[in-house]
Amino acid sequence: MGKNQHSKDMLHLRPTEWAQDGRGFKATKWTPFSKLPLNCCSLSLQPFDKPVATRDGSVFEITYILKYIKRYGKHPVHGGKLEVKELIPLHFHKNAQGNLHCPVTFKVLGNNTPVCANVKSGHVYCLEAVLELNKKNKNWKDLMTSQPFTWADIIMLQDPDKIEGREVSKFYFIVMGQQDEVVREITNPESKASLQTDDKIRPNAAVARIFEEKERLAEKKAQEEAAKEAADPEAAAAAKAAAAEAKAKAQELEEARQKRKTNERYTSNEAAASFTSTAAPLKSKNELRKLTEEEELQDIYDQVRKKKQKGYVRMVTSHGCLNLELHCDIAPRTSDNFLRLCEKSYYDNTIFHRLIRNFMLQGGDPTGTGRGGESAFEGGKGFKDEFDSRLVHQGPGVLSMANNGKNTNRSQFFVSLKSCEHLNNKHSVFGRVVGGLKLLEVFNNWETDPKDKPVKEIQLVRMEVFKNPFKETVEEMNKPKVEKVVDPVATWFSNRKDPMQGHKNRNSTEVGKYLEEELLPGEKRKKEMPSEELEYANIAQKSKKARTDFDFSMW
Repeated sequence: MGKNQHSKDMLHLRPTEWAQDGRGFKATKWTPFSKLPLNCCSLSLQPFDKPVATRDGSVFEITYILKYIKRYGKHPVHGGKLEVKELIPLHFHKNAQGNLHCPVTFKVLGNNTPVCANVKSGHVYCLEAVLELNKKNKNWKDLMTSQPFTWADIIMLQDPDKIEGREVSKFYFIVMGQQDEVVREITNPESKASLQTDDKIRPNAAVARIFEEKERLAEKKAQEEAAKEAADPEAAAAAKAAAAEAKAKAQELEEARQKRKTNERYTSNEAAASFTSTAAPLKSKNELRKLTEEEELQDIYDQVRKKKQKGYVRMVTSHGCLNLELHCDIAPRTSDNFLRLCEKSYYDNTIFHRLIRNFMLQGGDPTGTGRGGESAFEGGKGFKDEFDSRLVHQGPGVLSMANNGKNTNRSQFFVSLKSCEHLNNKHSVFGRVVGGLKLLEVFNNWETDPKDKPVKEIQLVRMEVFKNPFKETVEEMNKPKVEKVVDPVATWFSNRKDPMQGHKNRNSTEVGKYLEEELLPGEKRKKEMPSEELEYANIAQKSKKARTDFDFSMW
């Protein structure tokens, strides 16, 4: 024991020594907050391929959770007891872009979307679809399989308001320090192979069906493709050609993105992202980002608006011609879309699929069903409406866009046969018929079937573009700029020529070339008159007459 009161030589172990010497409580390693994405396994923390879930909403990859249950017999997230028979196979659906989405509403399932699953069928939906179509309507049948279920069969896979089960740092296997073994198991190439040959693991029937269904679907798809090729080689070749064309189109779009000009004002924000996020690649310099398609087109549209230019097209039908004037200066985006489709023969050999007497004539759909059509812009996606108080559906011959809702314009258009002002601010007007109104009167009396389709087919043979102001503007903008030659300026108070231009020593490089030479003996220096006085030297001045008389008349 120490001599002094505050001596360090104590006869007992302090809490710090107790923890440092390998005894007592050890503080757990601190980890930053991290939320598990929806498409990732709660055990491997990687995207899953064959997902299964538990009643609490945790999603796992089947190959890894079975190994974990065999080794520990516990739930990797909260540490409770877990058996193989409690696993529920799930069916996630993906869209064309490869993103998870709801199979009913087609809404993309993001990391902040409420997502649920039906235990009976295993299908995954957004919570909104189940609430609106099942619970609200008391329709207790699965939306995909029509299998009966109860509200107790619905489990929440993701709830934005409750993140307890998705906070990675609080997972049981991470808190207990088992992540190294899990990573070792994931990186082991023999893990999945040993899983299927291990006799000690006996998955339940639901889990076994996952493997069987995956293999069955793959075999079925391969058999269908082989049967199609054998039955109809031409159709198979056409399908391959269409796939190759789609791939080439995607590659062309990517090349177009790379060729775009850089934005002079805005950066790509990659440097800021790398500074604030460890997931972003390192960037130490700010780089100007590429212009978007909309930004590139906006410069062209501004030029066309400024010049107040119109576009002109002839529509050749199977029964006559219609001359169209396009309001490129008022509705530039809609007019540009129409002109682009005309120039690439998109409308050639299509039909007018809809005709309503005293209303309108609709066409522009290559499929002829009224459900098809793509815009001329990137990806064929729809573009925004363009409304203007100067453009209304008044009188016959108004050219307007057909759509199925707000900002869904693509390729379909219609020509009004009578005034239809109830469509104002609902459909974008972008042109009018300036020649061929009598042909519209003929179409107005055409017979139609109960589905408003003309009995006698009206075919759109081709489109002839007479004037495309957008193309002309682009050509003007791409012309090389000629630098103006600036005229040499003389003194600041005048623009006269160089007064020393005619001097004999003008081109000499000697110092004092303009100094006067020495005069010979007896020679006088000539008096030179300034250049300004020369202008007035030859002007005759009026002589004043001398007055000889004197009176007081001027007083």
